[in-house]
Amino acid sequence: MLLGLIVLIVGFWGGVSLRLPSVVIGTRQNFRSFVLHSHDKEFDNFDQKSPVLSRNRLDQPWVHQRIRPRRNRKSEAMRALVRENHLSPSDFVYPLFIHDDDVEQEIPSMPGCFRHSLNGMMKEIEEAKRYGIKSVVLFPKVPDHLKTNLAEESYNPNGIVPRAVRMIKSTFPDIVVCTDIALDPYSSM
Repeated sequence: MLLGLIVLIVGFWGGVSLRLPSVVIGTRQNFRSFVLHSHDKEFDNFDQKSPVLSRNRLDQPWVHQRIRPRRNRKSEAMRALVRENHLSPSDFVYPLFIHDDDVEQEIPSMPGCFRHSLNGMMKEIEEAKRYGIKSVVLFPKVPDHLKTNLAEESYNPNGIVPRAVRMIKSTFPDIVVCTDIALDPYSSM
């Protein structure tokens, strides 16, 4: 019924096109005329001077592309670092507080944390490695009589941290060892 009414209206107006939302009814010539005149300029893929395209510095057509920074995809280690949120034991860094004494000492300001001897540190690393932890960071407790204003103990090759690093690397070469570079454990100031 509706189609018959539309055909009647089109026939009555003699070829004048009737435009409804998203529908054009009329002759083929009216439709072609509507399409061509309804847009100021139609995009033409083959037109080198199309206003839709930009120009590069050589005055050639240029289509802008999405920026894809590659610095985060440079190496497997970097990709693993910036990968989506997959948390595993290999992502943890185990803090180890060490000192030159032969016994473990509880740290009063951090309940449940201990200062380990170098042998105790090695046992802790062995256990952590079994759980999948692959990185440790060392925080030394330097005896007060070795602290100076210039923190000379910090660059002593036989200090507690260099000895600890040598011990760890000789037994666990694949463990990542981070060291605390702050000078406050070595300075008397």
